Amino acid sequence: MRATFLEKSQEIEGVEKVKGVVGPKDGVEPTGELVFTKQASSSRTCYIPDGGSILLAIQHRPRAVRKNGRWLVAEITPCIYIEAEERERRGQPPK
Repeated sequence: MRATFLEKSQEIEGVEKVKGVVGPKDGVEPTGELVFTKQASSSRTCYIPDGGSILLAIQHRPRAVRKNGRWLVAEITPCIYIEAEERERRGQPPK
């Protein structure tokens, strides 16, 4: 089986408080926040035998995982389901 895996991630890098450009209303000066994000995407194509397994290292690592020097991993185990074969395996007569 050939499969393409697409990973997309988005992480907040920082937040900056800013003052509004409109004058104060009721004595309160308007403020807001600018959020800075980091986005990434990666894809990979793998060939996996039916019933076989592969381990994929996830490229995005949250801060806590990075801090501990670890990686996140996904285990992929595809199984092609054919109803006639499943019935035969269970000993049921075909429909």
